[in-house]
Amino acid sequence: MIKILELGMCDENRMGGIERYLYLQYKYINHIKFQYDFLYMSDGSMAYGQYITESNVYHVPERSKRPIAHYFCLLKFFLNIRYKKYDVLVINASNLAQAMPLLLARLIHIPVRIVHSHTSGSETRMNLFRKIQSKINFFIVNKSATDFWACSPEAGKYLFHRDDCFIVKNGIETFNYVFNADRRNKVRSDFNIGKNFVIGTVGRFSSVKNHLFLLQVFDWIHSICQNTVLLFAGDDSDKNNDYLKELKRDIKRRNLSNYVIFTGYIDPISDVYQAIDLFALPSFHEGFSFAALEAQAADLPCLVSEGVPSMVMIGDNIKRLSIKDMKLWGESILEIMESNYSRSDKSKLIINSGFDISTSTKDVEHYIQGKIHHE
Repeated sequence: MIKILELGMCDENRMGGIERYLYLQYKYINHIKFQYDFLYMSDGSMAYGQYITESNVYHVPERSKRPIAHYFCLLKFFLNIRYKKYDVLVINASNLAQAMPLLLARLIHIPVRIVHSHTSGSETRMNLFRKIQSKINFFIVNKSATDFWACSPEAGKYLFHRDDCFIVKNGIETFNYVFNADRRNKVRSDFNIGKNFVIGTVGRFSSVKNHLFLLQVFDWIHSICQNTVLLFAGDDSDKNNDYLKELKRDIKRRNLSNYVIFTGYIDPISDVYQAIDLFALPSFHEGFSFAALEAQAADLPCLVSEGVPSMVMIGDNIKRLSIKDMKLWGESILEIMESNYSRSDKSKLIINSGFDISTSTKDVEHYIQGKIHHE
């Protein structure tokens, strides 16, 4: 059995694309051939923890809250697992802040050490200290990693400055997203949507997702067509999220409170795509975009920013638009509204493109088996 140790899970209040990627891969990986364990370096309950029952889950205190305990426990952990003989370490990252586990894995002779980029841009501005730290970590990563993965070519170039990364397709459970009129009617009834045209987006409430731009576009659309609703799908329970506070203030300022829906955390998220009529994602950048893929699987008309990688565009009903042109977004939405678009089953498109989770997980299995046998 090949033993894999994965890093990258966050707590359930901050989960996003990386957490979903790891959970789905855990769910579909061959547990007879692979032991798939997690090192969790955050406080609170681990994302999807209640569903992960066939793995060892190790915990290290969160660095930002307890730095001394974090590094002490991290060192102790790697000293202890040198006897467990893990074959593979995979660090799933949106930045290079976690270089130390990679170095420790090298020191205890874990043979395959993979770092996997899930982003194509930074969400925060770096001060001088963080810039220095990033350069040091970049050096450590390049000296300690044996393999470089990325969810898109853009993600590999951004984090590693490399064009030769192994591209791991972010797979989804395709069958969950196939359009179903009965599911659509139920969800729309649950949210009291009625016959309104629903513009929706899915994702965590972070400035990189650019919700404020979408709200501005919707304000213009709603002034023209009153039977429209804007739906934000994502966990909005964090009372300390300043960006979310700003978004909600802007909704009130524009007198749109009665026309904007916050769904909160929804499981399964596939229900959201059944209910909406158009998917919009004006992100400043995305490493990949689970949401854009899921929207296409549900056969929704999709408008995304140029910050969304081109490899996500697998159908003929998705357009990339510049976020510098708000009017173009508005006009494109009106055009879709007037088209009376009819949805159908797009599962074959997703599967044939290699974005079904069963296919993408097998790609990972084959890669790792090849590395281990080569070693």
